[in-house]
Amino acid sequence: MNLKKKIKQGESRTLELKRELPSSIIIAKTVIAFSNGAGGDIIIGVDDNRNIVGINEHLVFELRDSISNIISDMCSPMIIPEIFTETINKKIISIIHIYRGSFKPYYLKKVGIQQGTYVRVGATNKNADLSLIYRLERERKNISFDTEINLDYNLNKINWLFLEKKLNKNLSKIDLKNLKLIIEENGNDYLTNAALILAGKLENCYVNCARFQGDTSEVFIDNKEFTGDIFSQLDNIEIFFKNHLMRHGEIKGFIRDNSYEIPMIAIREAVINALVHRDYSILGSNIKIAIFDHQVKIISPGVLPNSITLENILEEERSEIRNPVVARIFKELNLIEQWGTGFTKMKISCKKAGVKIPVVKESANFLQIIFERTSKEPQKTDEKPTKNRRKTDEKIINTKQEKQVEEFLKEKSIITSKDVEKMFNLKNTRAKEILTNMIKKGLIVKKGETKGSYYIFKK
Repeated sequence: MNLKKKIKQGESRTLELKRELPSSIIIAKTVIAFSNGAGGDIIIGVDDNRNIVGINEHLVFELRDSISNIISDMCSPMIIPEIFTETINKKIISIIHIYRGSFKPYYLKKVGIQQGTYVRVGATNKNADLSLIYRLERERKNISFDTEINLDYNLNKINWLFLEKKLNKNLSKIDLKNLKLIIEENGNDYLTNAALILAGKLENCYVNCARFQGDTSEVFIDNKEFTGDIFSQLDNIEIFFKNHLMRHGEIKGFIRDNSYEIPMIAIREAVINALVHRDYSILGSNIKIAIFDHQVKIISPGVLPNSITLENILEEERSEIRNPVVARIFKELNLIEQWGTGFTKMKISCKKAGVKIPVVKESANFLQIIFERTSKEPQKTDEKPTKNRRKTDEKIINTKQEKQVEEFLKEKSIITSKDVEKMFNLKNTRAKEILTNMIKKGLIVKKGETKGSYYIFKK
Protein backbone atom coordinates (compact mmCIF):
# COMPACT_ATOMS: atom_id res chain seq x y z
CA MET A 1 0.00 0.00 0.00
CA ASN A 2 1.16 3.56 -0.74
CA LEU A 3 2.83 4.90 2.42
CA LYS A 4 0.93 8.18 2.32
CA LYS A 5 -2.40 6.36 2.04
CA LYS A 6 -1.38 4.02 4.85
CA ILE A 7 -0.67 6.96 7.16
CA LYS A 8 -4.04 8.54 6.34
CA GLN A 9 -5.83 5.33 7.37
CA GLY A 10 -4.31 5.66 10.84
CA GLU A 11 -2.90 3.30 13.42
CA SER A 12 -3.79 -0.38 13.20
CA ARG A 13 -2.57 -3.84 14.09
CA THR A 14 0.44 -3.25 11.81
CA LEU A 15 1.02 0.51 12.12
CA GLU A 16 2.08 2.87 14.92
CA LEU A 17 2.45 6.62 14.33
CA LYS A 18 4.62 8.92 16.48
CA ARG A 19 5.45 12.63 16.17
CA GLU A 20 8.88 12.03 17.73
CA LEU A 21 10.83 9.16 19.23
CA PRO A 22 8.80 7.92 22.24
CA SER A 23 10.20 6.43 25.44
CA SER A 24 12.34 3.30 25.24
CA ILE A 25 9.64 1.13 26.89
CA ILE A 26 6.97 2.18 24.36
CA ILE A 27 9.29 1.41 21.45
CA ALA A 28 10.21 -1.98 22.94
CA LYS A 29 6.60 -3.01 23.67
CA THR A 30 5.48 -2.08 20.15
CA VAL A 31 8.39 -3.89 18.51
CA ILE A 32 7.65 -7.01 20.61
CA ALA A 33 3.93 -6.86 19.79
CA PHE A 34 4.65 -6.57 16.05
CA SER A 35 7.15 -9.45 16.20
CA ASN A 36 4.61 -11.66 17.98
CA GLY A 37 2.01 -10.78 15.33
CA ALA A 38 2.04 -10.03 11.63
CA GLY A 39 4.93 -7.55 11.82
CA GLY A 40 4.42 -3.82 11.33
CA ASP A 41 5.82 -0.33 10.96
CA ILE A 42 6.54 2.38 13.51
CA ILE A 43 6.62 5.70 11.67
CA ILE A 44 8.24 8.67 13.39
CA GLY A 45 7.41 12.14 12.13
CA VAL A 46 3.59 11.95 12.02
CA ASP A 47 1.39 13.72 14.57
CA ASP A 48 -1.83 12.53 16.26
CA ASN A 49 -3.92 14.01 13.44
CA ARG A 50 -1.99 11.95 10.85
CA ASN A 51 -0.24 15.03 9.54
CA ILE A 52 3.31 14.50 8.30
CA VAL A 53 5.47 16.88 10.37
CA GLY A 54 8.81 15.21 9.69
CA ILE A 55 11.99 14.90 11.76
CA ASN A 56 15.20 16.91 11.85
CA GLU A 57 17.42 15.63 9.03
CA HIS A 58 20.50 16.13 11.23
CA LEU A 59 19.13 13.59 13.74
CA VAL A 60 18.46 10.77 11.25
CA PHE A 61 21.59 8.70 12.05
CA GLU A 62 21.38 9.41 15.77
CA LEU A 63 17.74 8.28 15.76
CA ARG A 64 18.58 5.07 13.92
CA ASP A 65 21.36 4.17 16.35
CA SER A 66 19.17 4.95 19.35
CA ILE A 67 16.32 2.72 18.08
CA SER A 68 18.70 -0.16 17.28
CA ASN A 69 20.18 0.00 20.80
CA ILE A 70 16.74 0.08 22.47
CA ILE A 71 15.59 -3.02 20.58
CA SER A 72 18.86 -4.87 21.19
CA ASP A 73 19.01 -4.05 24.91
CA MET A 74 15.36 -4.56 25.84
CA CYS A 75 13.88 -7.27 23.58
CA SER A 76 14.39 -11.03 23.55
CA PRO A 77 14.89 -13.19 21.51
CA MET A 78 16.91 -10.98 19.19
CA ILE A 79 14.85 -8.78 16.86
CA ILE A 80 16.53 -7.23 13.84
CA PRO A 81 14.55 -4.26 12.50
CA GLU A 82 14.85 -2.55 9.15
CA ILE A 83 15.25 1.21 9.76
CA PHE A 84 15.10 3.66 6.88
CA THR A 85 13.84 7.12 5.93
CA GLU A 86 11.48 8.43 3.26
CA THR A 87 10.68 11.94 2.10
CA ILE A 88 7.02 12.92 1.71
CA ASN A 89 6.00 16.50 0.87
CA LYS A 90 9.66 17.53 1.38
CA LYS A 91 9.58 16.20 4.95
CA ILE A 92 11.67 13.31 6.25
CA ILE A 93 10.02 10.51 8.21
CA SER A 94 11.74 7.56 9.87
CA ILE A 95 10.29 4.07 9.43
CA ILE A 96 11.08 1.14 11.74
CA HIS A 97 9.94 -1.98 9.91
CA ILE A 98 9.50 -5.08 12.09
CA TYR A 99 9.16 -8.48 10.47
CA ARG A 100 6.89 -11.23 11.71
CA GLY A 101 9.00 -13.22 14.17
CA SER A 102 9.95 -16.89 13.90
CA PHE A 103 11.05 -17.42 17.53
CA LYS A 104 7.92 -16.47 19.47
CA PRO A 105 7.15 -15.46 22.10
CA TYR A 106 9.14 -12.22 22.13
CA TYR A 107 9.27 -10.36 25.45
CA LEU A 108 10.94 -7.66 27.56
CA LYS A 109 14.24 -9.01 28.90
CA LYS A 110 14.01 -7.34 32.30
CA VAL A 111 10.66 -8.90 33.29
CA GLY A 112 10.70 -12.23 31.43
CA ILE A 113 8.17 -14.16 29.31
CA GLN A 114 5.20 -14.32 31.69
CA GLN A 115 5.08 -10.59 32.45
CA GLY A 116 6.84 -9.10 29.44
CA THR A 117 5.13 -10.66 26.41
CA TYR A 118 3.03 -8.25 24.32
CA VAL A 119 0.68 -8.72 21.39
CA ARG A 120 -1.02 -6.25 19.10
CA VAL A 121 -4.79 -5.92 19.46
CA GLY A 122 -6.23 -3.32 17.12
CA ALA A 123 -4.01 -0.27 17.48
CA THR A 124 -2.81 -1.03 21.02
CA ASN A 125 -0.22 -3.24 22.70
CA LYS A 126 -1.68 -5.76 25.13
CA ASN A 127 0.13 -7.72 27.82
CA ALA A 128 -0.32 -11.40 26.89
CA ASP A 129 -1.84 -13.82 29.38
CA LEU A 130 -0.71 -17.45 29.69
CA SER A 131 -3.17 -18.74 27.06
CA LEU A 132 -1.81 -16.23 24.53
CA ILE A 133 1.78 -17.14 25.41
CA TYR A 134 0.99 -20.84 24.85
CA ARG A 135 -0.57 -19.93 21.51
CA LEU A 136 2.60 -18.09 20.48
CA GLU A 137 4.70 -21.09 21.50
CA ARG A 138 2.51 -23.34 19.36
CA GLU A 139 3.00 -20.94 16.43
CA ARG A 140 6.76 -21.17 16.86
CA LYS A 141 6.57 -24.97 16.79
CA ASN A 142 4.00 -24.87 13.96
CA ILE A 143 1.55 -26.89 16.08
CA SER A 144 -2.17 -26.11 16.08
CA PHE A 145 -4.39 -26.45 19.16
CA ASP A 146 -6.74 -28.88 17.41
CA THR A 147 -3.92 -31.37 16.66
CA GLU A 148 -2.83 -31.60 20.31
CA ILE A 149 -3.66 -34.62 22.48
CA ASN A 150 -6.30 -34.06 25.15
CA LEU A 151 -5.70 -36.18 28.27
CA ASP A 152 -8.94 -35.17 30.03
CA TYR A 153 -11.23 -37.37 27.89
CA ASN A 154 -11.01 -41.10 27.14
CA LEU A 155 -11.87 -42.64 23.78
CA ASN A 156 -15.29 -43.82 24.96
CA LYS A 157 -16.38 -40.23 25.57
CA ILE A 158 -17.32 -39.77 21.91
CA ASN A 159 -20.02 -41.52 19.87
CA TRP A 160 -18.83 -41.10 16.27
CA LEU A 161 -22.30 -41.61 14.78
CA PHE A 162 -22.69 -37.85 14.16
CA LEU A 163 -19.59 -37.82 11.94
CA GLU A 164 -20.34 -41.16 10.27
CA LYS A 165 -23.73 -39.81 9.16
CA LYS A 166 -22.06 -36.74 7.67
CA LEU A 167 -19.32 -38.71 5.90
CA ASN A 168 -21.76 -41.50 5.01
CA LYS A 169 -19.35 -44.23 6.13
CA ASN A 170 -18.45 -46.26 9.19
CA LEU A 171 -15.28 -44.99 10.82
CA SER A 172 -12.66 -47.48 11.97
CA LYS A 173 -9.91 -46.54 14.39
CA ILE A 174 -7.54 -46.37 11.40
CA ASP A 175 -9.90 -43.87 9.71
CA LEU A 176 -9.99 -41.77 12.86
CA LYS A 177 -6.20 -41.80 13.05
CA ASN A 178 -5.92 -40.79 9.37
CA LEU A 179 -8.25 -37.88 10.09
CA LYS A 180 -6.05 -37.01 13.12
CA LEU A 181 -8.99 -37.32 15.49
CA ILE A 182 -7.06 -40.01 17.38
CA ILE A 183 -3.29 -40.02 17.89
CA GLU A 184 -1.19 -42.95 19.08
CA GLU A 185 1.58 -42.12 21.51
CA ASN A 186 3.76 -44.57 23.44
CA GLY A 187 1.46 -47.42 22.41
CA ASN A 188 -1.71 -45.69 23.69
CA ASP A 189 -4.49 -44.00 21.72
CA TYR A 190 -5.67 -40.52 22.67
CA LEU A 191 -8.32 -38.12 21.42
CA THR A 192 -7.13 -34.86 19.88
CA ASN A 193 -8.73 -31.52 20.62
CA ALA A 194 -10.16 -31.62 17.08
CA ALA A 195 -12.25 -34.68 17.98
CA LEU A 196 -13.66 -32.90 21.02
CA ILE A 197 -14.31 -29.71 19.03
CA LEU A 198 -16.26 -31.58 16.36
CA ALA A 199 -18.23 -33.50 19.00
CA GLY A 200 -18.89 -30.33 20.99
CA LYS A 201 -17.30 -31.76 24.14
CA LEU A 202 -14.92 -28.95 25.12
CA GLU A 203 -16.30 -26.49 27.65
CA ASN A 204 -16.28 -23.59 25.18
CA CYS A 205 -17.78 -25.50 22.21
CA TYR A 206 -21.24 -23.98 22.18
CA VAL A 207 -22.94 -20.98 20.57
CA ASN A 208 -25.21 -18.34 22.10
CA CYS A 209 -27.76 -16.86 19.70
CA ALA A 210 -29.95 -13.92 20.67
CA ARG A 211 -32.52 -11.63 19.04
CA PHE A 212 -32.55 -8.35 20.93
CA GLN A 213 -35.16 -5.65 21.06
CA GLY A 214 -33.79 -2.48 19.50
CA ASP A 215 -30.06 -1.96 19.02
CA THR A 216 -28.78 -2.78 22.50
CA SER A 217 -28.45 -6.03 24.41
CA GLU A 218 -30.75 -5.01 27.25
CA VAL A 219 -33.96 -6.87 26.29
CA PHE A 220 -34.21 -10.34 24.73
CA ILE A 221 -36.89 -11.35 22.27
CA ASP A 222 -35.37 -14.78 21.79
CA ASN A 223 -32.31 -16.44 23.31
CA LYS A 224 -30.90 -19.87 22.46
CA GLU A 225 -27.83 -21.82 23.49
CA PHE A 226 -26.83 -24.47 20.94
CA THR A 227 -24.69 -27.37 22.12
CA GLY A 228 -23.93 -30.81 20.72
CA ASP A 229 -21.77 -31.68 17.72
CA ILE A 230 -20.54 -28.84 15.52
CA PHE A 231 -22.77 -29.78 12.56
CA SER A 232 -25.95 -29.75 14.68
CA GLN A 233 -24.92 -26.34 15.96
CA LEU A 234 -24.48 -25.09 12.39
CA ASP A 235 -27.93 -26.37 11.38
CA ASN A 236 -29.61 -24.85 14.45
CA ILE A 237 -27.89 -21.50 13.91
CA GLU A 238 -29.17 -21.41 10.33
CA ILE A 239 -32.73 -22.09 11.51
CA PHE A 240 -32.37 -19.35 14.14
CA PHE A 241 -31.38 -16.84 11.45
CA LYS A 242 -34.24 -17.90 9.18
CA ASN A 243 -36.67 -17.36 12.06
CA HIS A 244 -35.43 -13.85 12.80
CA LEU A 245 -34.37 -12.31 9.47
CA MET A 246 -37.01 -10.81 7.21
CA ARG A 247 -37.87 -12.91 4.17
CA HIS A 248 -38.94 -11.50 0.83
CA GLY A 249 -40.96 -13.50 -1.69
CA GLU A 250 -41.08 -12.96 -5.46
CA ILE A 251 -43.11 -14.91 -8.00
CA LYS A 252 -40.96 -16.06 -10.92
CA GLY A 253 -43.15 -17.90 -13.41
CA PHE A 254 -45.07 -20.44 -11.35
CA ILE A 255 -42.46 -20.58 -8.59
CA ARG A 256 -42.20 -18.40 -5.51
CA ASP A 257 -38.57 -17.38 -4.94
CA ASN A 258 -37.87 -16.58 -1.27
CA SER A 259 -34.81 -14.60 -0.22
CA TYR A 260 -33.68 -13.10 3.06
CA GLU A 261 -32.73 -9.50 3.78
CA ILE A 262 -29.11 -10.68 4.24
CA PRO A 263 -28.13 -13.45 1.78
CA MET A 264 -28.14 -16.75 3.62
CA ILE A 265 -24.96 -17.78 1.78
CA ALA A 266 -23.15 -14.81 3.38
CA ILE A 267 -24.51 -15.62 6.83
CA ARG A 268 -23.55 -19.28 6.45
CA GLU A 269 -20.00 -18.42 5.34
CA ALA A 270 -19.60 -16.09 8.34
CA VAL A 271 -20.85 -18.76 10.76
CA ILE A 272 -18.66 -21.49 9.23
CA ASN A 273 -15.69 -19.13 9.46
CA ALA A 274 -16.44 -18.63 13.16
CA LEU A 275 -16.83 -22.37 13.86
CA VAL A 276 -13.77 -23.47 11.89
CA HIS A 277 -11.28 -20.65 12.47
CA ARG A 278 -12.02 -19.43 16.00
CA ASP A 279 -9.36 -19.84 18.68
CA TYR A 280 -10.55 -22.81 20.75
CA SER A 281 -7.54 -22.49 23.06
CA ILE A 282 -9.22 -19.47 24.70
CA LEU A 283 -11.12 -21.30 27.40
CA GLY A 284 -14.24 -19.71 28.84
CA SER A 285 -15.08 -17.94 25.57
CA ASN A 286 -17.63 -19.12 23.03
CA ILE A 287 -19.17 -17.87 19.79
CA LYS A 288 -21.94 -15.29 20.20
CA ILE A 289 -24.48 -14.27 17.56
CA ALA A 290 -26.59 -11.17 18.12
CA ILE A 291 -29.45 -9.96 15.93
CA PHE A 292 -30.44 -6.35 16.55
CA ASP A 293 -32.95 -4.17 14.73
CA HIS A 294 -30.30 -2.72 12.42
CA GLN A 295 -27.35 -5.09 12.62
CA VAL A 296 -26.29 -8.72 12.89
CA LYS A 297 -23.06 -9.48 14.77
CA ILE A 298 -21.16 -12.78 14.70
CA ILE A 299 -18.48 -12.70 17.39
CA SER A 300 -15.82 -15.38 17.74
CA PRO A 301 -12.86 -15.76 20.13
CA GLY A 302 -9.43 -14.93 18.72
CA VAL A 303 -8.12 -12.19 16.44
CA LEU A 304 -7.15 -12.68 12.79
CA PRO A 305 -4.19 -14.98 12.02
CA ASN A 306 -0.88 -13.21 11.56
CA SER A 307 -0.73 -13.12 7.76
CA ILE A 308 -4.22 -11.65 7.44
CA THR A 309 -5.11 -8.07 8.28
CA LEU A 310 -8.36 -6.11 8.38
CA GLU A 311 -7.09 -4.23 5.33
CA ASN A 312 -6.70 -7.30 3.10
CA ILE A 313 -9.29 -9.74 4.44
CA LEU A 314 -12.08 -8.64 2.09
CA GLU A 315 -9.78 -7.86 -0.83
CA GLU A 316 -7.64 -10.99 -1.17
CA GLU A 317 -8.43 -14.70 -1.27
CA ARG A 318 -5.96 -15.55 1.47
CA SER A 319 -6.21 -18.34 4.01
CA GLU A 320 -4.27 -19.14 7.16
CA ILE A 321 -5.91 -22.12 8.81
CA ARG A 322 -5.93 -22.01 12.60
CA ASN A 323 -7.57 -25.45 13.06
CA PRO A 324 -6.37 -27.63 10.14
CA VAL A 325 -8.00 -30.90 11.30
CA VAL A 326 -11.41 -29.28 11.78
CA ALA A 327 -11.03 -27.39 8.49
CA ARG A 328 -10.14 -30.58 6.62
CA ILE A 329 -13.34 -32.30 7.82
CA PHE A 330 -15.43 -29.31 6.69
CA LYS A 331 -13.62 -29.34 3.35
CA GLU A 332 -14.32 -33.05 2.82
CA LEU A 333 -18.00 -32.39 3.51
CA ASN A 334 -17.97 -29.53 0.96
CA LEU A 335 -18.95 -27.08 3.69
CA ILE A 336 -15.79 -25.25 2.63
CA GLU A 337 -15.52 -25.17 -1.17
CA GLN A 338 -12.09 -23.61 -1.62
CA TRP A 339 -9.51 -22.27 0.82
CA GLY A 340 -9.56 -18.52 1.32
CA THR A 341 -12.81 -17.75 -0.54
CA GLY A 342 -15.22 -17.39 2.39
CA PHE A 343 -14.98 -13.61 2.76
CA THR A 344 -15.01 -13.18 -1.02
CA LYS A 345 -18.29 -15.13 -1.20
CA MET A 346 -19.76 -12.94 1.57
CA LYS A 347 -18.79 -9.81 -0.34
CA ILE A 348 -20.05 -11.01 -3.74
CA SER A 349 -23.38 -12.37 -2.43
CA CYS A 350 -24.06 -9.14 -0.51
CA LYS A 351 -23.23 -7.00 -3.55
CA LYS A 352 -25.60 -9.04 -5.74
CA ALA A 353 -28.37 -8.64 -3.19
CA GLY A 354 -27.78 -4.90 -2.85
CA VAL A 355 -26.71 -5.33 0.77
CA LYS A 356 -23.78 -3.52 2.38
CA ILE A 357 -20.54 -5.52 2.46
CA PRO A 358 -19.98 -6.84 6.00
CA VAL A 359 -17.55 -5.05 8.26
CA VAL A 360 -14.81 -7.03 10.04
CA LYS A 361 -13.55 -5.72 13.38
CA GLU A 362 -11.10 -6.84 16.05
CA SER A 363 -11.86 -5.92 19.63
CA ALA A 364 -10.00 -7.18 22.70
CA ASN A 365 -9.44 -10.86 21.85
CA PHE A 366 -12.46 -11.30 19.59
CA LEU A 367 -13.26 -11.01 15.90
CA GLN A 368 -16.58 -9.51 14.82
CA ILE A 369 -18.33 -9.81 11.46
CA ILE A 370 -21.07 -7.18 11.27
CA PHE A 371 -23.89 -7.16 8.70
CA GLU A 372 -26.23 -4.22 8.21
CA ARG A 373 -29.89 -5.21 8.06
CA THR A 374 -31.90 -3.90 5.11
CA SER A 375 -35.27 -4.26 6.84
CA LYS A 376 -36.41 -4.88 10.35
CA GLU A 377 -39.35 -5.81 12.49
CA PRO A 378 -40.57 -2.69 14.33
CA GLN A 379 -39.29 -2.71 17.91
CA LYS A 380 -39.65 0.05 20.51
CA THR A 381 -36.52 0.71 22.54
CA ASP A 382 -37.49 3.68 24.73
CA GLU A 383 -39.33 1.79 27.44
CA LYS A 384 -39.18 -1.40 29.47
CA PRO A 385 -41.52 -4.24 28.43
CA THR A 386 -44.91 -4.12 30.15
CA LYS A 387 -46.86 -7.27 31.03
CA ASN A 388 -48.87 -6.95 27.82
CA ARG A 389 -45.71 -6.48 25.77
CA ARG A 390 -44.16 -9.52 27.44
CA LYS A 391 -47.21 -11.56 26.42
CA THR A 392 -46.80 -10.26 22.86
CA ASP A 393 -43.12 -11.17 22.89
CA GLU A 394 -44.01 -14.68 24.16
CA LYS A 395 -46.49 -15.07 21.29
CA ILE A 396 -43.78 -14.02 18.83
CA ILE A 397 -41.39 -16.56 20.33
CA ASN A 398 -44.05 -19.33 20.30
CA THR A 399 -44.89 -18.61 16.65
CA LYS A 400 -41.23 -18.70 15.68
CA GLN A 401 -40.77 -21.99 17.54
CA GLU A 402 -43.71 -23.47 15.66
CA LYS A 403 -42.22 -22.30 12.37
CA GLN A 404 -38.94 -23.97 13.32
CA VAL A 405 -40.80 -27.22 14.06
CA GLU A 406 -42.46 -26.94 10.64
CA GLU A 407 -39.05 -26.44 8.98
CA PHE A 408 -37.80 -29.57 10.76
CA LEU A 409 -40.85 -31.56 9.60
CA LYS A 410 -40.39 -30.43 6.01
CA GLU A 411 -36.91 -31.88 6.07
CA LYS A 412 -37.37 -34.97 8.28
CA SER A 413 -41.13 -35.77 7.83
CA ILE A 414 -41.50 -36.71 11.52
CA ILE A 415 -40.58 -35.08 14.81
CA THR A 416 -40.53 -36.25 18.45
CA SER A 417 -40.74 -34.34 21.71
CA LYS A 418 -37.06 -35.21 22.24
CA ASP A 419 -36.24 -33.41 18.97
CA VAL A 420 -38.08 -30.31 20.22
CA GLU A 421 -36.29 -30.45 23.59
CA LYS A 422 -32.92 -30.51 21.84
CA MET A 423 -33.93 -27.89 19.25
CA PHE A 424 -34.90 -25.25 21.82
CA ASN A 425 -32.98 -26.51 24.87
CA LEU A 426 -36.26 -27.02 26.76
CA LYS A 427 -37.60 -29.38 29.38
CA ASN A 428 -39.91 -32.19 28.27
CA THR A 429 -43.10 -30.53 29.58
CA ARG A 430 -42.48 -27.32 27.63
CA ALA A 431 -41.57 -29.24 24.46
CA LYS A 432 -44.84 -31.20 24.66
CA GLU A 433 -46.73 -27.94 25.28
CA ILE A 434 -45.46 -26.55 21.95
CA LEU A 435 -46.51 -29.72 20.11
CA THR A 436 -49.92 -29.79 21.85
CA ASN A 437 -50.57 -26.17 20.80
CA MET A 438 -49.73 -27.07 17.21
CA ILE A 439 -52.15 -29.99 17.36
CA LYS A 440 -54.88 -27.63 18.63
CA LYS A 441 -54.18 -25.29 15.71
CA GLY A 442 -54.57 -28.20 13.29
CA LEU A 443 -50.98 -28.01 12.09
CA ILE A 444 -49.78 -31.48 13.14
CA VAL A 445 -51.14 -34.80 14.42
CA LYS A 446 -49.71 -37.25 16.95
CA LYS A 447 -48.95 -40.84 15.99
CA GLY A 448 -48.48 -43.65 18.50
CA GLU A 449 -48.94 -43.72 22.26
CA THR A 450 -46.58 -42.37 24.95
CA LYS A 451 -43.28 -44.18 24.43
CA GLY A 452 -42.30 -44.16 20.78
CA SER A 453 -44.88 -41.54 19.76
CA TYR A 454 -44.08 -38.96 17.09
CA TYR A 455 -45.71 -36.10 15.18
CA ILE A 456 -46.37 -35.44 11.48
CA PHE A 457 -48.04 -32.76 9.39
CA LYS A 458 -51.83 -32.96 9.37
CA LYS A 459 -52.99 -34.05 5.91
